[in-house]
Amino acid sequence: MTYNRIKNNNARVIREYVFFLKNARRRSEKTIDTACRAIASYLTFSNHADLATFNKIKAVKYKDWLQEPITGKRLSLTTVYTYCRCLANFFIWLHDKAGYKSKFSLMDCEYFSFTQSEYAKVTQIVGDDYPDFKYVRSLVNSINRSDEIGFRDSALISFLALSGIRVGALISLSMQCFDSAKLIIYQNPALGVKTKFSKPIITVLHNLDRNMIDIIRSWNKHLQKRGFSNTDPLFPASKVNLALNDYFFQKPEEVEPIYWRSSGPVNTIIRRRTTQAQLPYFSAHKFRHTLVAEMDKYITTPLELKAFSQSLGHSQTITTLQNYGNLSAEKLQETLLGINTSHSKQEMICKLEEALKIARRN
Repeated sequence: MTYNRIKNNNARVIREYVFFLKNARRRSEKTIDTACRAIASYLTFSNHADLATFNKIKAVKYKDWLQEPITGKRLSLTTVYTYCRCLANFFIWLHDKAGYKSKFSLMDCEYFSFTQSEYAKVTQIVGDDYPDFKYVRSLVNSINRSDEIGFRDSALISFLALSGIRVGALISLSMQCFDSAKLIIYQNPALGVKTKFSKPIITVLHNLDRNMIDIIRSWNKHLQKRGFSNTDPLFPASKVNLALNDYFFQKPEEVEPIYWRSSGPVNTIIRRRTTQAQLPYFSAHKFRHTLVAEMDKYITTPLELKAFSQSLGHSQTITTLQNYGNLSAEKLQETLLGINTSHSKQEMICKLEEALKIARRN
């Protein structure tokens, strides 16, 4: 088979797989893009060999190849794991296609797997990698709100911290999705909000800081006064202005009713504002962890925990508990050392029962 024919066959099955992921598995663009990057890396490794020549030896060698420095930079173990998982899924799907079933065994896909030790490193829970709420207050208060850009940025960061909304939903949120009076956020995919798995989510702005809530409400009112419609973005892009000579851009001073196309501008805003405030940078997603850690101080019942978890878009509360707001090393030590070991649970139960008997007699 000629090189061009092999290349065309590979391209054809990859297009079919993308169609399968998008329309049968209903995967997001981000997930599909990751799968395509993984397949592209395998084709680079194999020098664009026919995908039908895949076998267990290639799977093992591919894993080793991924962990070698590429263009001077070594991929993280998490990226290697993600690529291997994507490729295992791809070749399992490919095995069922005509012309491929007899070429390799399904068991060959098992050779993309990781050892228990490697898997533990990939999935380990790392604490203290998100800002606390004191940091958020300092960041918001450091922003000069005298111009529209500063006003938007302070409202945006406040919104992230008080709602725990994902960035994809934030940048696609229209004004009609926010009830300023009740502080309710309707993350409705039918209204264009890009939620994870296109799931409708009802969120609120948690009353953790009155100043930050006032900033958000004022921002919403400001946009209404400017004539923004219900279908315009709640957090619009900066208006780009050319200088008089049309050779360079002026610093933006106002926004225009245009949605951002990616999360990049949001993280750029946070990076710029943290640099100005001389604070360490955290990505927008880390503010979800901040909210979980802060709300943990106030949630006292299973019902409250379930409602909070659901507002984050989690189907199960275990997702919130396991993946968000992990304790830092210092907080972990403090909590463990603070456990009262002077009395057993049974002793405490006996004391409570005795107290109840006395209360009933009185």
